[in-house]
Amino acid sequence: MHRQPLRQPRPRLHRDGATWRDIGPADQGIAAIDRVAFEGEGAATAIVLHNQPASSLAAGPTRGGSYRYTLSRGRFAALEVELDPPVFLFHAIVDADALFERGQWREAIAAYERAIADRTLRDWKFENGRGESREALVSYALFRIAVATAASGEDANPAIDRVIREAKEPVFLNAAEAFRKGYQERESVTGGCLEATRYLAATGPGIDTPGYVQRLMDHGYANPAYTYRDVCPL
Repeated sequence: MHRQPLRQPRPRLHRDGATWRDIGPADQGIAAIDRVAFEGEGAATAIVLHNQPASSLAAGPTRGGSYRYTLSRGRFAALEVELDPPVFLFHAIVDADALFERGQWREAIAAYERAIADRTLRDWKFENGRGESREALVSYALFRIAVATAASGEDANPAIDRVIREAKEPVFLNAAEAFRKGYQERESVTGGCLEATRYLAATGPGIDTPGYVQRLMDHGYANPAYTYRDVCPL
C-alpha cells in the first residue's frame, strides 16, 4: 500500500499523453486530508482519503473519516464514507439517533446506553466555553431509550421511570412525563409522542420551549440541527 500526503481536494487529473483529463470528483467537503492510500491496480484501483477532524465555534465539532473512491467508467467515484469513532458525546448521540430513525430499536437503545456510560466522550460545548451539554445530551438519550423501548413493543414504564429518576435536564424529564400520559391514554407510541411534542411546542410569556430545545442541542452548522419536533418523531 502506497501512502503520500495530499494538501487539499482537487479534481483528479490524469495525463493521457496528449492532455489532462478530469478523472474524479472535485471538492466534496474534505478539507483536511492527512492520509492517502492507493489500493489494488488497474480497473480495481481504489483511492482512500482520510479527512482529519476540525472544529470552530461556528461550525462545531466535526468527525474524521475515510472516503473510498473506486473506478467507474474511467473516473473515480465515491463508493463509501466510513466515519471515525466519535470522540465527542454529541456525535455518539447522532450515531444512536441514526439507528433510531431506521427503526432499529434494540440497536439504538444499546448505542444510547454506550454513549451514556462512556465518560471518555468529550463535551464540546464545555471545552469551547459554551456552557455544558453532557447533562442535556444524557437526558435526551434517556428519553429516546424510553421511546425506543415503547416502539419495540416492550413495557416502557421502567424506562420512563428511569428518565424521571436520572435525567438532569428538566425539559426531557417533563417530556417523558408527557409521553407517558399520551402513551397510556391512547395506548400507542404515536399518542405518547403527540403529547410529548405538544409539551415541547409550548410558548407563552417568558416561555419558549422550542427555542430552548434548539439551543440545548445546537452544536454548530456542520452538525445536525435539532428542533422540538425531532425529539419524539414517531
